[in-house]
Amino acid sequence: MSTNVVHPTQPQSGEDVAPSGDSNFAAEKQGAADEAVQPDAADDKEEVDDYVPSDMSGLQTYEGYADVGFEVATSAIEFTTAANISEEEAREALLQFVAENCCYGDKAAKQMQFDRIDPSNALHYRLETFCEKRTTCRVEVPHYPHQRVDGPHNGTRPLPWNVPVSPEREFADHEYKLPVPHTAEVRRCGVCAGRGRVRCGRCNGCGRVTCPTCSGSGRERHNSEEGIYYTTCTHCGGPGRVCCGRCDGSGRVTCGHCDGTGEMTSFIQLTVRFTNNVMDYIMEDTPMPDELVKTVSGTELFARTLPQVKPISNFPVQQINENSARLVEESRTAFPGQRQLKQVYIYIYHHYWQTLVRTQRHNLRAVPVTSVAYTFKEESSTFYVYGMERKVYSPDYPHRCCWGCNIL
Repeated sequence: MSTNVVHPTQPQSGEDVAPSGDSNFAAEKQGAADEAVQPDAADDKEEVDDYVPSDMSGLQTYEGYADVGFEVATSAIEFTTAANISEEEAREALLQFVAENCCYGDKAAKQMQFDRIDPSNALHYRLETFCEKRTTCRVEVPHYPHQRVDGPHNGTRPLPWNVPVSPEREFADHEYKLPVPHTAEVRRCGVCAGRGRVRCGRCNGCGRVTCPTCSGSGRERHNSEEGIYYTTCTHCGGPGRVCCGRCDGSGRVTCGHCDGTGEMTSFIQLTVRFTNNVMDYIMEDTPMPDELVKTVSGTELFARTLPQVKPISNFPVQQINENSARLVEESRTAFPGQRQLKQVYIYIYHHYWQTLVRTQRHNLRAVPVTSVAYTFKEESSTFYVYGMERKVYSPDYPHRCCWGCNIL
């Protein structure tokens, strides 16, 4: 069904209207008509298919039409022929699968008879929502002499979402921890009360500990032919206690909280977590597990980066449209407490709307999946060759144990 677009500056009756005061309009109209019937004029034009202007800078915007972009025509997907493998290629993929499993024998792969080879394509739709979450907490670190302190005297502290932090990698989980500007202040250490030293935990502050040789008895036990006898401990000399090796007998050690400085720098720490939340939909008609489609490569049917994305609504396969709308709707509320920075939309064509999203991209992958029905020793089964790497899924492979496994 075609759509007629009527522009305010164009006549609606199908007739040309001469601009006011233009006496040459009739002559120009006749000249344009003469050019239209010349066959060479049309031959000089080169048709451009599926071109969509990507640069909209410089175009005037109008109130109520700020998000209007160029219309993209939907075209049928042209599936690749990657799934159309021959019998020799299917057997070669199966032999490679057997070689990667040490307990599988290759006799069945070489002798089985292929009954039918059915190629198909799986569609992998993937939605990635790149989110940012920010949390704050108070942190204390040792304050060293001559250390600069960024306190309130340097300015007003910014709000958490006003602190400029950019992700190091897009669509990858990572985290930053940084101080909020102008929130630092120096305080006395609460552990050592500003002294820089605390009571030794090994000797409990007395500077001496039980002798490890005599266990505090002050004597050493000896065995001889005449019997057991004791002598004064050679390590402690008899008291049964020795100098504490941790505090060297002082009963005090360096405060581990302030590192001996007696002062702490307290500030508000901002934790920024970038999380890539992934949501998938796979349309695949064979009994092979859908999760395998994610692990292999395929043919990218479409890929585009847009300022915003919204659910697909006009793709020829209705399941894609429905699950696209479902996943996009779920993604809006699936990640509470996180701010969406970027959303990857693996599928096709149209713009998608989402708040707080800077940039979005979407694409569609077609992953080849070939079903191979075979017969071996009067038993029939099926294995599947999938992906551009031609991986094999064969849960009922006949020879899954070698002689070594049988002996064990």
